[in-house]
Amino acid sequence: MIVSAKAVRQAMTRREFSVVNLAKSAKIPAYTVSRLSRGNQNLQMRTLARLAKALGVDAESLIVSTE
Repeated sequence: MIVSAKAVRQAMTRREFSVVNLAKSAKIPAYTVSRLSRGNQNLQMRTLARLAKALGVDAESLIVSTE
């Protein structure tokens, strides 16, 4: 799955999350969150699910549309 950096940044802003806060909440490395917030990244489904849960959004809202 390719995750949209823009969608991640917008969700982080809404939740007032820093990179470190989101990483802790999602239980993923801070460097992964940092990379995600700077550019579209490919993620495993498990990581995407953790990220979406921490941000309080549907995983689908973070995915780059291929259409």
